[in-house]
Amino acid sequence: MNAALDPAVSRFKVRASQDADEVDRNLAELWRGKLQAFLNLYGFLSQVIRNQDSDLERLYVFLRHLSTKLPRRASGPGYQSMTR
Repeated sequence: MNAALDPAVSRFKVRASQDADEVDRNLAELWRGKLQAFLNLYGFLSQVIRNQDSDLERLYVFLRHLSTKLPRRASGPGYQSMTR
């Protein structure tokens, strides 16, 4: 499975890297959001509706494994203490 996932992960890393322009980084994050939305929706619908589409099931399995290998999102500003 890693042989199939690694090219997709490397393409995503190029798009999401700090060296990429703002448009590419935004597109990478938009794609990551759509990936997660598909996983959530398919995971729910597959429990409710019987589906005979093996290609869709294969895509779900591939994307589920891919989502775990993608680099994490860059975190926002760190925690700042409000003590006085």
